[in-house]
Amino acid sequence: MKTKLKSTILLSLILTTSTIFSCTKKNDESKQLMDKISSYKSSISVKALVEKKSFIDVDFAKIAPIKLRSNKTEKEMREQELEMAKAKAAVYRFYSHVKLINGLYKVEIENGKSINISENSFIFIENNLKANNDWIEKEKAAGKIVDTPPVTSEYLNALIKN
Repeated sequence: MKTKLKSTILLSLILTTSTIFSCTKKNDESKQLMDKISSYKSSISVKALVEKKSFIDVDFAKIAPIKLRSNKTEKEMREQELEMAKAKAAVYRFYSHVKLINGLYKVEIENGKSINISENSFIFIENNLKANNDWIEKEKAAGKIVDTPPVTSEYLNALIKN
């Protein structure tokens, strides 16, 4: 159990922080947004959104500048909560189809339609995954050892906990 928890924590760190050495500002912003999504505690049931299997469209560019729980009206807070919960559900659906192959993360689906998320949401998450893999390859090329744990049910369940 302790090993699974350690792997889950390590995977979470890799998935949310591995773009730290990326060259472009866009990759850094993507990493920051994925950090925000992964760590966000929602009052809306992310698990219910995942299980409902309804179409999810997240405007990641729109939620990127959101200051979490700042001076907002109650309506703005509800909208923010829903958008962040939808983002977590989209990330869950995507990473449910990611496998570790030869030390790199590979997505086993080709588009958002297959997991009922918008193509823009799919592309955003996929680009983040590609940036993670680029970082892993760069680190390995530099002779560093990179422990890349598989995507586990523990990691996925952590995404949908509120």
